Amino acid sequence: MIRTLRALFLRCLLREKLLVVVFLAIAVLLWLSGFSKRAGQFFRDKDRTHLRDLLDVGLIDATWLGRLPAELAGRLKGLIETPEG
Repeated sequence: MIRTLRALFLRCLLREKLLVVVFLAIAVLLWLSGFSKRAGQFFRDKDRTHLRDLLDVGLIDATWLGRLPAELAGRLKGLIETPEG
């Protein structure tokens, strides 16, 4: 199978080889973009879980809202208001 594909690839013209390589590169980039989105979502969920655990044991509470920048305070407020989701 590999020998057949290699022989087929070697018989092609240079422009055809470049076209195949470009299509493969585009496919890999598309796959990586989807992978990075999923990985980012995973780590955001993991961070939320850690914050929920800290909220559950009482190490952080609503008094922390004044200590944080506005964007982070809004996120923490959302976690405090809806701890399950």
